[in-house]
Amino acid sequence: MTTNEIIAAMQQTPRCSNIEKWRLLDFLKNEIAKASLCVGGQPMHENDLYFIREEVVKRIYKEYPFLHLGELHIIFEEGSYERFGQVYSLTPLAINRWIVAYLESDCRKKAAQEINRISADRQLTQSPAPTPQSEYDSMRYMLGEMFDRYIANVDWSDFRNFLYFFLEKLNLIKLSADDKRRLYNLAVKMPEEKHPKVAARTLAVKEYFDKVKSAGEHVLDRVPKQMIPGYTLILIEKNEH
Repeated sequence: MTTNEIIAAMQQTPRCSNIEKWRLLDFLKNEIAKASLCVGGQPMHENDLYFIREEVVKRIYKEYPFLHLGELHIIFEEGSYERFGQVYSLTPLAINRWIVAYLESDCRKKAAQEINRISADRQLTQSPAPTPQSEYDSMRYMLGEMFDRYIANVDWSDFRNFLYFFLEKLNLIKLSADDKRRLYNLAVKMPEEKHPKVAARTLAVKEYFDKVKSAGEHVLDRVPKQMIPGYTLILIEKNEH
């Protein structure tokens, strides 16, 4: 977990207060299911899963509506690997402790300060509302950050397949039907992978990063600074499991 990852999550994903309950429940169902495998080593019973996500959603809407969806993903990912302390059973209380630990972390505090600074600068300069170009700039920045982490052999991620869809829009990733089938088959074989379609797209991004690295280039060398004609916003609803 880094400050830049948190900033990207805050900039690129909506606040929980702006998300319909059914969408948040669906998102948490996947996150809790994955976390239960890491914590307990076995799938969670459907009734337990239903209870936990209902309780967590209530707590989020009541106490943490300011959290962004991408931050929840970070919280569950970090918590699952005990970066917020050891957990023996996944419960609403344990998840709440993850949230509190995340909010008290230095990375999150620095990210919030940076976001506040950016907002203040926009107000001072009377910057216009976000545009497709500004969203394009943010995606380009995120792509560069993740590629740098990949080159440095540090954990990187394609949260909700934003990078895949961005590269696809730029025609930098062009998968044939055979390629998609091959990547999907690889994803299915990945241990504890619950969403092979998502994992397959992430594998496609990794293969593209491999290709760029082998060519001795940086991924941003291939992405124009100016938004390409016909570019449209990448919405989180576009992602499918």
